[in-house]
Amino acid sequence: MRPKIYVKEFYFEILPKEIKEEYYPYDNIFSDMDLIDIYINGKKLIEYVYEYEKEYIFKDIELDDETPYDRFSPIPLNKCLLDNCNNERFKRVLGILMCSCQTFDCWDLDFRIFFGDKYIIWFDFTNFHRKEEYKNFPIYIFPKEIYKEGIKNLECLIKKDET
Repeated sequence: MRPKIYVKEFYFEILPKEIKEEYYPYDNIFSDMDLIDIYINGKKLIEYVYEYEKEYIFKDIELDDETPYDRFSPIPLNKCLLDNCNNERFKRVLGILMCSCQTFDCWDLDFRIFFGDKYIIWFDFTNFHRKEEYKNFPIYIFPKEIYKEGIKNLECLIKKDET
């Protein structure tokens, strides 16, 4: 059974320019866009994924001096990617994280969202290259108010960046 993480804190931060330039220096479709880290309970989603991969997928490989940004890349986000803008109950989110090479379909992390009356749930994390390997990745359970506050934080980041 997948572990459950009950979310008490949910927010977003723009990836600092120096990290973006160090880890993703090449020109691509994201060059002129801000990459956004997702924080759940004070920890980046990219770190949850990296730790999971180290424990379950790369357990026999030495990953000394490596950071999550060596393997994965955050993406530019918008409100409708994570919110229920169309009043849906379920939503499939494609590519919430991608490979550090930033090539589509190289390594993309997808998941589903359930929009309940009291809770928003992120579940069924998958990567089409590793279908069974995310079966123990956690389910994230957000109280609706905390989720809405996080989405407002994302909207503010995006608006501030546009000005």
